[in-house]
Amino acid sequence: MRVALKGRPVMANDPPESMVQVSVGPGGQLIPEGTGGIVEWVKTEDLEKMQTYVDYGPQDQAPSEETFDIF
Repeated sequence: MRVALKGRPVMANDPPESMVQVSVGPGGQLIPEGTGGIVEWVKTEDLEKMQTYVDYGPQDQAPSEETFDIF
């Protein structure tokens, strides 16, 4: 790629405007920023789904791929 991109300017790798940055715990639930977990980018429209998601334990089924489709 170095040869193919030689002479081209470096472009910024910024997320689209419809994405927000959140902190996520190991179960996929949102956690307050700065309290651990990992930082992820999610679609703004999926943020409300993540805020209201409740883990009822092992009997709870995992969300379908359609629930948090990022593309």
